Amino acid sequence: TVTTPISGLSNSGDIDPGNSIGHLTINGDLRQTPAGTLNFELTSLSSFDLLTVTDDVTLDGKIAVWNLGYTPVVGDSFKVMTFDDRAGTTFSSLSVNGFGAGVAFNVLYNPHDVTLQVAAVPESETWVMMLTRLGLVGFAVRRRNPLVDQELPVPA
Repeated sequence: TVTTPISGLSNSGDIDPGNSIGHLTINGDLRQTPAGTLNFELTSLSSFDLLTVTDDVTLDGKIAVWNLGYTPVVGDSFKVMTFDDRAGTTFSSLSVNGFGAGVAFNVLYNPHDVTLQVAAVPESETWVMMLTRLGLVGFAVRRRNPLVDQELPVPA
């Protein structure tokens, strides 16, 4: 927990709610400058960084999401930041790190939180999983039906 002066905290550097996964509380206002970065790490749907700001936030700068073992699924969401009120501002950029090409997130600005939502995953991974499953089904059917390897007589 960090208690800010009456004027609040102005961030021009990096804020990391955890070293690995953690929860940081800022008692007071937070002003994120264009030079500031808020870093959030994801391990699973139930294990990710959280930043709680007890008063108001002014957002700018970068929000960065880091993969610590999470396998992204379209639609998964992470409420990474909560606050009392937001000054109508948004982050100027989003950085996605450690997920591989094709993984994308949306930043959702709600009245009292910021939520990261998985927007896209590489299509090739979906096809590989589907083909693997089809191969396993084909193998199982072939093992169960001994007639598959026999030639059937052709009617005259």
